[in-house]
Amino acid sequence: PFVSTAAGKTVITLKKGTQNIINDLREANPENSTDSSASATTETEEDNDAAIWCANDLSINGLGSLKVTANYDNGIKSKDDLVISNGVIDVDAAQNVLAGNDSVAIKAGTFTLKGGNNGIRCKTNDDSTKGYIVIDGGTFDIQVTGSAIKSEFTVIINSGKLSISAGNDAVHGEYGVQVNNGSVSAPKCEEGIEGAYIVINDGEVDI
Repeated sequence: PFVSTAAGKTVITLKKGTQNIINDLREANPENSTDSSASATTETEEDNDAAIWCANDLSINGLGSLKVTANYDNGIKSKDDLVISNGVIDVDAAQNVLAGNDSVAIKAGTFTLKGGNNGIRCKTNDDSTKGYIVIDGGTFDIQVTGSAIKSEFTVIINSGKLSISAGNDAVHGEYGVQVNNGSVSAPKCEEGIEGAYIVINDGEVDI
């Protein structure tokens, strides 16, 4: 439904008072596993595999609302950096809900994220220093069959309120996880926080 390929950066501004709806009504991606278990769910790497798909940096801002239904595969995906600075974001995806290849940075907003795989996903294949997720604020209700927050590198939580129900990890950083402040509540998950290193400097963590 929404594809950006030629721009160096794509910006979506949600005007205050507006309700914006995007539905990806394609049939489920046949490359994804039909097994409902989180361990058997695969991730595809292809163009146009999200309801909002960008081959470049994607920034979402504004005080309006955005509702995305992604029956085919992923919800919102950038092949570079995904930045969300505000808005009321409601995404229901067959696979990953929010995804960025190089990084995902969230500064504020209200998020309802439901998915058949991971909630917030960052995966990079070409640079070991990329693949990080930073959450600086916002309110999150995440319900997924995979991991709620999953990074190939590091997850950093500086602020925000996260309520998580996950079939796999609540927060997963392949290299590490750092919680500096905020609130993380995960009453249902397989593993609470997983990483090569875990640092909790402050905040409230209830797993």
